[in-house]
Amino acid sequence: METNFLMLGDARMHYRTVGEGRPVVLAHGFLESSEMWADFLKTAPEGFQYILPDLPGHGASDVWDHKHTMDMMAGLVERILSHLNITEPVQWIGHSMGGYVGLAFAELFADKTASLCLFHSQAHADSDQKKRDRLRAVEALRAGKEKFIHESIQNLFAPYNRERLAEEINHAANMADLMPTEGIIAALLGMRERPDRREVLESAPFSMTIVGKDDPVIPSEREIETYSGSSTALRVVEQCGHMGHLEQPSEIHQLLADFLNH
Repeated sequence: METNFLMLGDARMHYRTVGEGRPVVLAHGFLESSEMWADFLKTAPEGFQYILPDLPGHGASDVWDHKHTMDMMAGLVERILSHLNITEPVQWIGHSMGGYVGLAFAELFADKTASLCLFHSQAHADSDQKKRDRLRAVEALRAGKEKFIHESIQNLFAPYNRERLAEEINHAANMADLMPTEGIIAALLGMRERPDRREVLESAPFSMTIVGKDDPVIPSEREIETYSGSSTALRVVEQCGHMGHLEQPSEIHQLLADFLNH
């Protein structure tokens, strides 16, 4: 796996690449980094070039602004693809926030999008209540970063999986704690502003949404109602919350492989 930095002005964007073939962007979620894909890559299908960005303020990428909109992050990923001389349309798999960025990318660069997989993500905009919750999260983060991160990550898992995966939860929290507070806040404010992009998902050449049946963040009933019978392929994972790559890794890895080979 190659690790690189793209410099734009005084800020840098970190990304990894692995493999050769058709291009695939693997975009991590909030409080994550490109390292979240490590286990998937051990068994990922061959014949693909995987591009793994660290989104701004996450992993080894710098904080770019006081607010990181999904459009801005999508534009930075497009700069990476241009830097790599990738002209073929990409397949995009986005976990949570990475799916929001993927939707922005598909809207801004439709001719560069071959397919889009929302992996525990959603095309709906934040509700008014969720927007208020984002601002409360900013205040909680400023009051105590470590406590905020641990509680936030734990609450992404289905309740019945939290004890079983306590070690994985602690590791994810420790990794997120290395991220700058300003970058975490910038992502919260950016997610709060994203528009409804259900039409973008439906208009993609091929789209899939992977839903955790017991996702504490994204209501599975709404997602099932939205996409049943639609042009977007719907896959529901049982005994799973928002972190399927840790809660049900074998099934998730197979679903992602099926998406790439559709």
